[in-house]
Amino acid sequence: MHRPVIAALMAAAFASGAADAVEEAERRIAQCVDQYNTQDAFRDEQVPENPGLVLYLRPVGGYGSADAFHAAANAWGFGSIVDADTLLTLFRSGHTRTGLAVGVSAIVYSVPDRSLSYGGELRLGLGRRRYGVPVFEPAFLRALQPSSCRFERMDLRIDFVRFRLQGLKDLAAGDTERISSVQLLVVTQAHVFGGWNWTWSLSLADFQLAPSFDWGPSLYADLQLFGPLVFSATVGLRVPRFHGFALFGLGLRFQLFEGASLSG
Repeated sequence: MHRPVIAALMAAAFASGAADAVEEAERRIAQCVDQYNTQDAFRDEQVPENPGLVLYLRPVGGYGSADAFHAAANAWGFGSIVDADTLLTLFRSGHTRTGLAVGVSAIVYSVPDRSLSYGGELRLGLGRRRYGVPVFEPAFLRALQPSSCRFERMDLRIDFVRFRLQGLKDLAAGDTERISSVQLLVVTQAHVFGGWNWTWSLSLADFQLAPSFDWGPSLYADLQLFGPLVFSATVGLRVPRFHGFALFGLGLRFQLFEGASLSG
């Protein structure tokens, strides 16, 4: 048999298999949506479609500039961060929402015998929240939590600005100085399933404004596996005084209330 004929048969078989997989996925999605619309108990078991407040409590520890972009703190430290974020819906199409993404944080971080920092952060941007049955689920998720029908919420946000203001106390000298920083165009994406989700966030433009100027990128990622328990990590670099930092956390994330809508 000629090679072109064999190649054509293999391509046809592959196309047939792909078509069958798509058809099976569409059938599964239709059945899941029907369950969601007709069975209250099943709907209550799924991940919340539009939480009004995502509250994240995370004790943290790290090395480097992890006490809020302060280059002098190249030592081990620990602290706590409380994040609160919401999406104010402006437009809605079915189970997809687009609106204002707003968040605030409270931060305390200490480098033993060196410094204590405290302050907060304000986040403003746009967000898009999509809710539905994923066409293809990660193999790892299927192995971890076998299910033929589950819903996913995908949260995508672009923070136009994240402004952070903190006080830094020198524990040896007793002096306190102000640290201000801003992050521009920070992209964050979260995939939320029932009992399992993951998040990543990337900023290419972190600027420390005072007391000295530094800038650089940072990357954040977290994994939520057991109820509200979240494992997180943040890494970043700063120039022109070249230094890096790493920050690790083990916290709790809660999805509360029903989301607000400004579109009526």
